[in-house]
Amino acid sequence: MAFEKLGGFLGNLKGLFGNNKVFEGDKAPMASPRGEPSPMFDARSMAYLDKQMDRLGIDPNERDAFTRNMYDWSRQVRNVESDNRPEAAAGKYDEFGNLTSGTSAKGVYQFTDASVDTARNRMLYADKKGRGYGNEFIQGISQNPSEWSDEQADAMFLSNMMAQTGSDDLLRQIGGGDQKARQDAYYKFHHTAPDEATINRVNKMMPTIQDQVVAEQGADAFTQPAEDTSQNF
Repeated sequence: MAFEKLGGFLGNLKGLFGNNKVFEGDKAPMASPRGEPSPMFDARSMAYLDKQMDRLGIDPNERDAFTRNMYDWSRQVRNVESDNRPEAAAGKYDEFGNLTSGTSAKGVYQFTDASVDTARNRMLYADKKGRGYGNEFIQGISQNPSEWSDEQADAMFLSNMMAQTGSDDLLRQIGGGDQKARQDAYYKFHHTAPDEATINRVNKMMPTIQDQVVAEQGADAFTQPAEDTSQNF
């Protein structure tokens, strides 16, 4: 009986993910091409990531997947933080532009005033090491995240993330398709003090495989079925 229940559960998993394959852990399948170019980072960020993948020791055969996973994760962060709205602002300002309540977080990634300075300094440091965006590009980034282009926003996000102490292992995991690592890196390096509303948004917009199953089948989806101890004679 226990084996029958387990078989039924795995069958539900196969149906949930559509291609009759159950993925180990939280590694999601790469989307297959549909004949149209997939959205991706701009040329500057692609060049930056290529240098970072050199630093991280990413195998050349795995770099397309790494870049795709990093891009998908960045879109999830945008949606969690701001619904991908450049004009989004967490605080309220008076007529003179002074913050009166909330935080200074703004833009698609909700950078605060202080984190803008930190990210810019990290960009400058990477540039000195020969793996940055170039001084002219960096100096052209506004202090106001709501004024950033998509290219500038992604550059600040990637530069800030890649320079975080202890981020290398999690970024390798994200690039390798580990969805749980996306949540871990988000909480550790981007939004370090999430409230309940943010956690709920993450579970919805940056779900692990387990989150998706629970959403479809309920909180008891991963509960081990009780063993049938009845004896049949």
